[in-house]
Parts: sequence; structure tokens; C-alpha cells
Amino acid sequence: MAPKIKTRGMTGSVLVAGHGLSGPVRHRFLDLLWGFAVPDDEDLAEACQDVVRTGVWTLYEEVFSGRAKGSALFAYWLLKEVETAPARVDRLLQMARHLLPEDLHDDD
Repeated sequence: MAPKIKTRGMTGSVLVAGHGLSGPVRHRFLDLLWGFAVPDDEDLAEACQDVVRTGVWTLYEEVFSGRAKGSALFAYWLLKEVETAPARVDRLLQMARHLLPEDLHDDD
């Protein structure tokens, strides 16, 4: 049990510090985080989503930064999974659609 808690804490710390990562590293980190947050293992997914929620503001910042559309897309997808107030994600899409790739899923 201790390694899982330690890993969760480290993941949360990296997420919060993510704004200091270089573009390619930040993109890869968000890609990996996405893979952890939506696996087939529901317990693992929920644990990872709980960690992501601790730094949800960094995902909003990633989208609004305009640094890279690919990273913004991963951040947006993560927000859709973990945000507890779906209206915020809807508002994000209204305000920042131009900062996301053209090819979002049809339901977006």
C-alpha cells in the first residue's frame, strides 16, 4: 500500500509543477497521465483521477496557455474525465476552442 500512496503523491507533485516542464516533456507527461487516468482497471483509474483533481487548475492553465495544441488536448481530455463541475469544461470549450486542435471528437 505504501508504494501506491508514494507514487500518487509524486504524480500529483509533478502535475502541479508541470508548468515548469519543457513543451515536449509536458506533452509526454500529459499523455502518460491520460493513460493512467483512463485504464481498464477502475480502481487504478479512480486513484489516478483523484490525484489529477489535486492539480486540476494546471490543466486549465495548459489549455489557456496556448503553448501547444497537442498538450492542450490531453489537458482537455483529462478535464473531461476528472472535473466535478462539467459546466466548467463546457465554459472552457466556449472560451478556448481556438486553442485546441480542430479534430476534437464529434461530441465536443
